[in-house]
Amino acid sequence: MTEPMDMTAAEYVLGTLDPAERAAFEAVLRDDPQAVAAVATWQRRLAVLDAVAPDMMPSAELWHRIEAATRPQPANDNRVARGWRSMAVAAALIATVSSGLAVVGWQRPDAKPMDAVATLTPEGATPAVLVGWHDDSGRYEVRPVSMEADRVHAHQLWLIVEGAGPRSMGLIGNEARWIDGRSLRPGQAATIAVSVEPIGGSPTGAPTGPVIYSGKLVRLPQNA
Repeated sequence: MTEPMDMTAAEYVLGTLDPAERAAFEAVLRDDPQAVAAVATWQRRLAVLDAVAPDMMPSAELWHRIEAATRPQPANDNRVARGWRSMAVAAALIATVSSGLAVVGWQRPDAKPMDAVATLTPEGATPAVLVGWHDDSGRYEVRPVSMEADRVHAHQLWLIVEGAGPRSMGLIGNEARWIDGRSLRPGQAATIAVSVEPIGGSPTGAPTGPVIYSGKLVRLPQNA
C-alpha cells in the first residue's frame, strides 16, 4: 500500500478530508480492497481512543485557534493544509500511544487481532492495566501499564457481566500474562475490574477490598 493511500485512509477515519476529497475517496473505496483494508486498520487503531475518551466541549478560545489553523489557503499552495492534516493524524496516534491504548503495538506481530479491549483506570486518571479478549482462543491478554506495586496486598482481576456477580479472573502482578477465559467469556457487554485483596486473593470468592481500577470491555471493529 502506498503512503499517500494510507494517509488518506487515516484522514478519512479522522474526518479531516474536505467534502470533495471525501467523496472522491469513497468512490475509490467502492472498487479498491486495499483502500477498504486501510480504513479498517485505522478504525481499529483509533476505536479504543474514541470509545474511552471523555466528551469535552471546546472553549471559545480553542475554537478560534482551530479556525485560524484551518483557514483556507490559496489554491496554489496546499502545503499548509497538508501540514495541519498530517499533524491531526500524528496527534491522534500520539494520544493513542500516550494513553496506553496502542492496540496494534500491544500484540505480538504473529498474533491475531484482539476482538475487544478494556482500559482499566482509576477514575479520570491514566490507564493502569489493559485487558484484551481473543474470541478465537478464548483467552484474555493482560498488560499492566502503570499499576502501582503493593508488597502487602494482592491485585485481583474480576469479570462483571450484566445480571451476574463478579467472577474472579485470578491475581495479576506487574508482568504481562494470558488468562484462560473459556469459562469466563465476556459476551457482548462486560466490565473488568481490579480490587485490592489479602495476599493469596479474596477469601470469599468476591471482592473484599476497594476496587482501584475498572473499565468497560469495548468491541473492536474487524476487517470484513
